[in-house]
Amino acid sequence: MPESENNLYKRLSARFSAMQDVRKPWENLRREVIQLLRPDLSLWDDTEISDQGKKPNLTVFNAAPQEALENWADGMQGHLVSSSLDWFIYRMGNKKLDKNVQVRKWLQGVEEVIYGLMRNSNYYSHLGPIFRDAGSIGDAPSWIEENAQGNGLACFNFHPREIYVDEDSGSNVDTFYRYYPLSARNAGESFDKELLSEPLQKAIEKDPLKRFKFIHVCHKRSDRIFAGITDLPDREWISVYIQEEVPEDKQRPLRIAGYFSKPFSYWRFAKSPGSVYGVGLGCFALVDIFGINSITEVMLRAGHLSVEPPMYAHAEMRGKVHIGPGGFTWGHRPEHKPEPINTDIKYPYGADREDRAAAAIDRWFNVDFFLMLARTEKTLTATEVVERANERGIMLAPKIGRLNNDLFNAHHDRIFDIALRNNWIDQPPDIVLEQSNGRIEVEYNGLLERAQRQQREIRRTQVVIGQLEPLFAVAPQVLDYFDFDKTATRIARDGSWPEEEIKSDEEVAGIRQQRMMAQQAQMQAQMLQEAAKTIPSIQKKTDPTSPLAAMIGAGK
Repeated sequence: MPESENNLYKRLSARFSAMQDVRKPWENLRREVIQLLRPDLSLWDDTEISDQGKKPNLTVFNAAPQEALENWADGMQGHLVSSSLDWFIYRMGNKKLDKNVQVRKWLQGVEEVIYGLMRNSNYYSHLGPIFRDAGSIGDAPSWIEENAQGNGLACFNFHPREIYVDEDSGSNVDTFYRYYPLSARNAGESFDKELLSEPLQKAIEKDPLKRFKFIHVCHKRSDRIFAGITDLPDREWISVYIQEEVPEDKQRPLRIAGYFSKPFSYWRFAKSPGSVYGVGLGCFALVDIFGINSITEVMLRAGHLSVEPPMYAHAEMRGKVHIGPGGFTWGHRPEHKPEPINTDIKYPYGADREDRAAAAIDRWFNVDFFLMLARTEKTLTATEVVERANERGIMLAPKIGRLNNDLFNAHHDRIFDIALRNNWIDQPPDIVLEQSNGRIEVEYNGLLERAQRQQREIRRTQVVIGQLEPLFAVAPQVLDYFDFDKTATRIARDGSWPEEEIKSDEEVAGIRQQRMMAQQAQMQAQMLQEAAKTIPSIQKKTDPTSPLAAMIGAGK
């Protein structure tokens, strides 16, 4: 075994141990949030097969927080990245290039390919767990690569307990470790059998479902952890698999691969400076979530007491008291009549507190925004709906900015790279390749982004028109300063109007020239007709060689 392979194994193991120490303080918080909000995930400590499929917990008494999270996750995905909408547009960072018709047509062709790859893969279905992860614990890992057939995408989600990350000096996650179990059967299919530990090799034949622990690592090739390691793939990102806790002679990588672009992304819903891991709405709302479960637990007991209150009866009546429906209790003395011990139960007061706690949780998860029409007490006009949507869209803007930067930008970079290297999209026009700043930018066009832009455009237009309107009344020529042709084409391109359906400046000039010539011909014909009507009333004889005679002849 080469010494460099053994050194790499030990370096990766040591780095993983350090990353475990960094994440450990966060695990209690995540454990509680998952227990209270994520019945779809196995619990944090349910790592063995025997633990899975059991009842998640006995501490959840109210499903309102789980419902609020589901509404938030589905609402965010539907408003930002719906599979039924064109939710992004490609632009050139160089504005001159962006106005080039050839470049615009190429970009729109790229958009069609990327949309097709997303819709024909599990891309949209894998976004659901991502939004639920971010909304609950605050961290959402994702991994994208080519599918096994080599003709599309394969997108992967992971249980949050499996993922450990680190970031560079710019707070960008550039280190990805996954600590996960793998059955002996799958390990034998995935890796060279001779590289696996002896217990695992034996289990492949005798106990194929027995699970062993593996670590999957992804670093930048420039990371110092690879210093002195030879024969690395000539790629920007290096992926390494190792088996955990194996004898010295087996301490080597099971597989080393490379990627031209970063295969993983890691969205942190919110994070404080100096921390690597994020926090989600479930963490912020944890006090209210504990509160509503506590209130509901008490209310369940109160409801039970209201229906079946504790009873007092004389000892002589033991076994003779029947308080169920239709039950008869026979006694000899009236004073031995059974009676409830306590009937002063504050059930309505508790129900009001439960409603207030549920409303607080809804506010954390913006449920009123996503269910605006369903929950409104009156019929809203179209203007009121737009204004409310714009208002909430502005409030959500800071969180959307981090989402786009951490998740969607990384997804587009990765998918574009895969498509370009597989020749699924056309090569860029020469003018793009010749430009040093020919970078492609993504403009997000989901419902929330549209609402924000619409609100911005409306306010800007109101300010400008409000200031110029008095001038228009006294000096209409002020309108000459505004190029409404450019305004129209800008609006069309901002809405990703197909470039083939937008005429060039030369075509527009030709159409307007023909229109002007037709209008002039029509005006001349009308003038001739009017002249022809007045000429017969002139008594003086017309000189046959005069221009007037020619006009008369033309008017006939």
